[in-house]
Amino acid sequence: VPHRFERLLKALADEEWDAVCCTVKIFGTVSSGMARYVEWQNGLMEPKDLWANRFVEIPGLHQSGLYPRHVLRETLGGYRDLPSWPIDIDTWMRLAEARVRIGKVPGDMYGWRQHVLQSTRNHGRCGLEHLRRCKAHFLLKVLPPSVTDVEVWSTGHTLVGWAKALREGHEESHREPVRQLRLRLVEWRPRKKRRGGKGRRHGDVAEETTAVDNSVDPSNQSTAHAEQCSVIVERVDMEIG
Repeated sequence: VPHRFERLLKALADEEWDAVCCTVKIFGTVSSGMARYVEWQNGLMEPKDLWANRFVEIPGLHQSGLYPRHVLRETLGGYRDLPSWPIDIDTWMRLAEARVRIGKVPGDMYGWRQHVLQSTRNHGRCGLEHLRRCKAHFLLKVLPPSVTDVEVWSTGHTLVGWAKALREGHEESHREPVRQLRLRLVEWRPRKKRRGGKGRRHGDVAEETTAVDNSVDPSNQSTAHAEQCSVIVERVDMEIG
């Protein structure tokens, strides 16, 4: 869009922002999910809203922004090309960690073309497992030391995926565990209506184990690993409605 950089520079000069990005227009082969994602992203305008939602999804399109050199080089130490997760989510997480104030300018001044060959759809690092791993890594870093209980609500493979990411992230950040993390995994499903009565609620039906990744047979884990594991898990099954 013409004058995009002019408007971004003006916003950077006039506002109390350290960096700035803009809302975007999506076009091309657009899926309904991607359209909803961009609509959600375009609704986050103020720095506090961007950072409050960073663990939901990336709150702004990185390539739509303008970032002073000192922010990227001195504050962040440059971009990191990691095998673990994508560069853009890593950059956003580290910008938030450094308390960099980023605002968003309206006007859909950047066009984001969707096509079947884009890295978002095809690069291995952009898969859900890698994005969860990144979110879990940075979420665990901001948890106060006093927090020892984390509750995750989801279902099926998504719940197992988050449990795996949180366990691995916790164990990687605490090679010699300094605190024990208790994960309460709540698997929910819509409540089924029964004739002549209320739906059933299942609670506290799971037992504590030392294994978080439920796709792995705990019997295959070594005794030494189980003794050193710093994560305790409680599984709960609920019907909600």
